[in-house]
Amino acid sequence: MAHSATVQLRVNQDTKDSSFNVFKRHGLTLTDGIRIYLERVAITGEIPFSVNIPNDETQKAMQEISAGTGVKNYASKETLFAHLRQISQKHA
Repeated sequence: MAHSATVQLRVNQDTKDSSFNVFKRHGLTLTDGIRIYLERVAITGEIPFSVNIPNDETQKAMQEISAGTGVKNYASKETLFAHLRQISQKHA
């Protein structure tokens, strides 16, 4: 298949250099690697890896957990499950 379309993109230098080195180890150029990625997307109709970007609410919750705020500890799993049953009954 002839290659007639041009794609231009901007990435930071570290990403470019790291990617270049990975492709080089596999005997590929950076252009080969990008072409392989695009061809796979075109053939499968999917991105070949999971793209999970947390929404604002999830990011906030993750930050709170990392900071130790909004975290509740339970003395036992029975106490935890009792609390969860109580919550579910309120929302039923």
